[in-house]
Amino acid sequence: NEEVMANWETLRFLAAHAVAKGAGGVFFRLPVETGGRDLLDYPEECQALLRVVSELMAMQPLLEGGTIVAAPFAVPDGLVVRAWSYRGRRYVLLVNSSSTDAALDVKSLAPWRALFEARSDARELLMPCGEKLCLPPRRALWLEGRLHLF
Repeated sequence: NEEVMANWETLRFLAAHAVAKGAGGVFFRLPVETGGRDLLDYPEECQALLRVVSELMAMQPLLEGGTIVAAPFAVPDGLVVRAWSYRGRRYVLLVNSSSTDAALDVKSLAPWRALFEARSDARELLMPCGEKLCLPPRRALWLEGRLHLF
């Protein structure tokens, strides 16, 4: 009965979901049955964990010093959302905790830059679904807004 370590996508979802729900921190642990091995003995899992941790560390100043604000656009059911203002910018974390795609309005995403993604335009990252764009289940998306006066 060997436990399996979570992949990057799962670790990222779990960490983002905790942050979106207001967690003050995230704790990761190795599976119980590791046969005396440590995390460095699992190179792919170690790399996945380090990637998630680096995202959280990059957002640490925001999480500790940002002001929580209302979501700047309408979010569909199934999405967990948390928004902040920090040093003149707006930030939004969208987490799809449902088992179905979450449709977002294309125009709402225009002024936002995706963080920690291969593309900075969130509209290029999400899947088309009718006239909207969908965030797949168990996925997270960090967004940064342009300079904004409050």
